[in-house]
Amino acid sequence: MKNTEHNMEHKEDELLEQLKQETKDVKVPEKLLPQNIEEQLKQTKQARPKYYIWGSAVAACFVLIGSFALIRTSFKHNAPKIDMTAANVVSTQLQVANDYSEVYDYLQNAWAGGASPRAGLFSGFNSTERTETSVDMAGDMAMEEAKIDFSDTNIRTEGVGESDYVKTDGRYIYMRKDDEQTIEIVDTKDMTMTSVASIKLEEGISVSEFYIHDEKLLLLCNATGTKNKELVDPGFAGPNSISYMYDSVDTNLITYDISTPESPKEIGRVTQSGSYYTSRVVEGYIYIFSQYYARVGAAREDVEAYIPRIDGRQIEEQKIVMPFMPIGEKYIVIASVEIENPVEIVDSKAVFSHGGQCYVSTNNIYIYQHQNRWSWGDDWKENVDGMTNIQKIEYKAGRLNAKAQNTIYGYLESSFSIDEYDGYLRTVTTVQKDDTQSNAVYVLDEDMEVIGKIEGLAKDERVYSARLMGEIGYFVTFKDVDPLFTVDFSDPKNPEIIGELKIPGFSEYLHPYNENLLFGIGMDIDENTQVSNGVKISMFDISDPTQVKEIHKQVIEGAYSASAFYDYKAVLVSNDREMVGFSADEHKGERYYIFDYEEGVGFDLKFDKNVNGTSYATTRGFYIDDVLYIVKGNLVESYSLVDYQKIDDIIL
Repeated sequence: MKNTEHNMEHKEDELLEQLKQETKDVKVPEKLLPQNIEEQLKQTKQARPKYYIWGSAVAACFVLIGSFALIRTSFKHNAPKIDMTAANVVSTQLQVANDYSEVYDYLQNAWAGGASPRAGLFSGFNSTERTETSVDMAGDMAMEEAKIDFSDTNIRTEGVGESDYVKTDGRYIYMRKDDEQTIEIVDTKDMTMTSVASIKLEEGISVSEFYIHDEKLLLLCNATGTKNKELVDPGFAGPNSISYMYDSVDTNLITYDISTPESPKEIGRVTQSGSYYTSRVVEGYIYIFSQYYARVGAAREDVEAYIPRIDGRQIEEQKIVMPFMPIGEKYIVIASVEIENPVEIVDSKAVFSHGGQCYVSTNNIYIYQHQNRWSWGDDWKENVDGMTNIQKIEYKAGRLNAKAQNTIYGYLESSFSIDEYDGYLRTVTTVQKDDTQSNAVYVLDEDMEVIGKIEGLAKDERVYSARLMGEIGYFVTFKDVDPLFTVDFSDPKNPEIIGELKIPGFSEYLHPYNENLLFGIGMDIDENTQVSNGVKISMFDISDPTQVKEIHKQVIEGAYSASAFYDYKAVLVSNDREMVGFSADEHKGERYYIFDYEEGVGFDLKFDKNVNGTSYATTRGFYIDDVLYIVKGNLVESYSLVDYQKIDDIIL
């Protein structure tokens, strides 16, 4: 056995050296270029514990200090007066644009009215679109005849499919290479991996994520075009004025027929303005979200500079959803495409405001953005530092219908802090008020009226994770210990805290394991020293929501972070196989873990291996029958789920 392990380690060293040679000429991804760091910082989660992301915090500080100085020079405190007298701050039907000129006025107000476009750096800075979900074991292509058991991407909402940069249909592996321009198709027949096809996109187009659906490969891409004409930033008028040249970025949906995976053929392409943000697939339609910045400094007649395009045409005025106050500089552009007809866009909407994040239920799209006092100027009369505006768009069979909006106190920690059930929207927020921090629960009806609330929860703590499931919700706050709160939503008008479990540490990610068990991944913290002992996995008994118990836990000593903390798609959970998998970072590198879980017994570590790939992309783990595949960058390794011995590897 020792000789076998020695040979395996030697093989892994050879793999790493080969990877270095293979990737030495790979270009730096666009998202890692200096000019794109600011956009990424907007998606960075606020105030992560210092013991595992202090490096990111330092980097963020340098950018924020410079950006804040920039913001202060451009504020003019004459924002519109808004009456904010209760948590139910604004309740109104969503308004659409009368004409492009009205949009232009909102854009000018954003610059001159106390909500500088650069304030968008703070809008949404406190919340992150962290994807997560119950694992869909069926997959996009069931392959029922072969009765192949395989895992699909972990998703946020059951019945709402999500894209990823690694997928399988039960035989073939589809993966995006690190150059972000190549999709590799790998055959796993007879447990041996063989590359059978490559799709190389043209220069200027990069793949973000994709789907495998009904023998189609749906690529979601960013396409960089030629630079637009020079625009002068009015916020820096005078001898030191700054001029900008803007790259135009469009999101492309490029569809391939993969009925014969060895010979993929392009069958459709549609475009929309802005860089790709996220997407969802529901009942044969794909809904694509992009982020589009309006061009500050453009002339009123230059509509191409501040109105987004759908398939090359400016979106119609009546499809532009206006902000709840007359300022805005960024859009969330939404377009729908029927997967059986991927050559045209069915419907579209452009939500104009400060951008934001999104949560998609089985019936509605919710766009939410955090607003703080910097965004409002002197007319901010509240003693609450931040609020969240939520806009609701109904969808069905590709059609989009703007419904309603409202604003609540505080910010959402992630998309798991917002959930729709039985027509009601439930949210959990962290609220900063009068120099104190607390948390709140709000329930909104179909018209987005606040009908129920709980405020003032867990003083001086913030929400770290949440999972709202049916009539019961769970959320975790943290300061010295981890209070796991249980919320009863059975009476939407009177939500009630019915349980509170306090244990050391905190959970960053919660996952429904079955109807009686809730799985959590977080950090184990020493109650006395507040020093981290490592990454902790927990199983909570939720059979009695009023008496939630942590019945089993295991700590990975020395691990200071886990992929689940920032990317829920990196989590592999199968209660059928009694198995959970994820990667964790240690000082010696990244490792992938598989734990078995047996009710009444606890966790059993089955697999613990170094992740050998070299890539900025998060590690993915999935299985096909009894084979585990681990993907990191351009490297795929396979292991037996019977004896956990290595089977094969391939560098692409």
